[in-house]
Amino acid sequence: MKTLNSKQLEFLKNEFGITKIDYSNKKEVEEIRLKCFDIETDECYDRHMAGEDTSSSIGERGDIAVSIIDALYDIIHTVK
Repeated sequence: MKTLNSKQLEFLKNEFGITKIDYSNKKEVEEIRLKCFDIETDECYDRHMAGEDTSSSIGERGDIAVSIIDALYDIIHTVK
């Protein structure tokens, strides 16, 4: 089964205090995704308001949140 990488796990620990993920628990995984969506939205808004181009990157914090969103989507859809 696919899991998050060490950088993504460290991010979740630092941002939300999440140290363990039950990948078979779709509700838990979806809740983490929603928290990361909030970060993505905040980072996009902040950069847009600062007049920065967000077409390729929304900064390190936003980009890692997006990578977690994508990875967890894949995990949700492979868990039976």
